[in-house]
Amino acid sequence: MNPPLQGGYLSVPSRTKAIPIPYLLWDRVPFYLIQEIVWNYGSGVAGSKLFSPRNEKFLWYVKDYENYTFNLDEVRDPNVKYPNQKKNGKIKVNPKGKNPTDVWEFPKVTSGKNRSSKERTDHPAQFPVAVIERTHRQGFISPK
Repeated sequence: MNPPLQGGYLSVPSRTKAIPIPYLLWDRVPFYLIQEIVWNYGSGVAGSKLFSPRNEKFLWYVKDYENYTFNLDEVRDPNVKYPNQKKNGKIKVNPKGKNPTDVWEFPKVTSGKNRSSKERTDHPAQFPVAVIERTHRQGFISPK
């Protein structure tokens, strides 16, 4: 199983303020791209000449696009808007929940005096444990 690729952003003078690094690796990655996943969070750096960034991108690659693991039942969202919706007399919704979107919403790990997250470490670009746990449940990363 292959973990999603995430590499932050890079500024390219005279071309862009910030491009996701995985986009620059497109022709160098020897795997098959399944999907882009966006992690959305509510706080971060404020921009004065651009929108304030509130996301990170993950590119989900696999070695074999016909044979890979995706544990949908492990990540189904139980918050179904219309759980009793029927089609042709049969319940339309999976009883385990709906397939979640490719936008993941988890709070960012914050730092700073009197506002630091409980899980905060000394790492300068720490991801929340919830993001890592979700990649395990979906089969991106095999637990050790």
